[in-house]
Amino acid sequence: MSGRRARRRLAAVAGAAALAALAGCGGGEQPVRTLDPPAHRGVAVDIVFGTPASAELAEVDAAAELGADAIRVAVQWAGMEPLRAGELADWYVQRLDGLVARARRAGLQVLLTPVFTPCWAVDAAGGAPCASPAAAQQVQTTHPRDPADYARFAGRLARRYGDALAGLEVWNEPNLPGFWAPQDAARDYVRLVRATRQELLRVAPRLPLVAGALAGGDAPFLEQLYGEGLADEIDVLSVHAYNDGRPPERGLPARFARAAFRQGLLAVKGVVDRRDAGRTVWVTEIGWNTSTQRGEPFNDGVGEAEQAAYLGRALARLQAPGTALGFPESVFVYRLRDPRQAPADPQQNYGLIAADGRRKPAFAAVRRAFAARRG
Repeated sequence: MSGRRARRRLAAVAGAAALAALAGCGGGEQPVRTLDPPAHRGVAVDIVFGTPASAELAEVDAAAELGADAIRVAVQWAGMEPLRAGELADWYVQRLDGLVARARRAGLQVLLTPVFTPCWAVDAAGGAPCASPAAAQQVQTTHPRDPADYARFAGRLARRYGDALAGLEVWNEPNLPGFWAPQDAARDYVRLVRATRQELLRVAPRLPLVAGALAGGDAPFLEQLYGEGLADEIDVLSVHAYNDGRPPERGLPARFARAAFRQGLLAVKGVVDRRDAGRTVWVTEIGWNTSTQRGEPFNDGVGEAEQAAYLGRALARLQAPGTALGFPESVFVYRLRDPRQAPADPQQNYGLIAADGRRKPAFAAVRRAFAARRG
C-alpha cells in the first residue's frame, strides 16, 4: 500500500452519524477516512463546439457569482488528441487553457473529466476505426487498446494545470454503453483507473483521483468495480444523482431504484459500507431538465419553477449535516448553461441559465443552497 493510499485510510469518527442516518439506523462510531481532498460545491461548465471561447469564459464568471468554488469540465480526449499520441489540437488546448486561467482568477478550481477514445488508441495501425470521421466517432466509447494511452493524456492535463485542479475524474458513466462499451465494462474501467493512478502518482501525486462517475445508484456495477480492485486505486468515488422529472422525495419501484435520487444514493451507500467503509463520495452530476419532453422514462422535463424547487430541496438533503442524505462531501450541479435552444431535447435543457442568457429560477435556488453550505 502506498503512503498516499495509507493516508486515505487514517481512522476518524467525524461524519459517522450522518452515514448511519442515511441508512435509517442508529449505531456507534465507525471508522471513516479523513476528509482529504476538501469538499466542493460546483457546477458543470462546457466547451461547446461551434461557440466562441467567450461563451465558456462567461460561464466561469457566472459560476463564481453562483457561489461555486469549483467547476466540472468534460475534456474530449478524442477531440484534444485526435490523430496520434502526444499531438494535441492547438485550438482545443487554447480553449481549455483560457477556461482554466479564468477559473483560477475567479477563485475556482477545476475538476477535469477526460472522456471518449480517439481512433488511434483503438487501432494503432490506423485501420478501419480511423478510415473516416464517422468511423472514428463510432469507436469513441471503446476502451483504449492500452490504458496507458489514456493515463498519459490524463497526466499531461495534470502537469499542465497543476494546483488549478480540484481533481481528475476518470471517464463518465462507464455503466452506460452510450459512454463505455467494452465487453467487460467493469474490468476494463478499473484497468483504466489503475493506469491513471500510476501515472498521477508519478507526475501529480497530490492530485485527487476521482472515479466511478456512475449513472445513478448502480449498485451491481459498483460491486463489480470493487471486485476488480477499485478501492485500492481511488481517492474519491463519484456518482450521478438524478430523479427523472419527479421531485427528489419521490422514489420508484424497487426494480428501478437505481434510477431514483434517494434510493440510488442509498444503494451506493450500502455497497460502500460493505466494501469500502468511509470512502469519500462526491455527487458530480445532479439536475432536472426544463425541456418540453413528457412521458419518456428517465428523460422527462419539468417546469422552470419545479427545477428550482427540486434542486433546492435536493441540495439541502445532500448538504445539511445530520439529514438523511448527508454523506456526499461534494456536489456538482449539471449544468450551468443550456448549450443551445432546443426546447424538446432534454440534454440541452439542464442549465441554470437558458441558451439565450436568461437566468432560470434555479440559478437563484442553487445560489441560496451554496450560500447555506458556506454558512
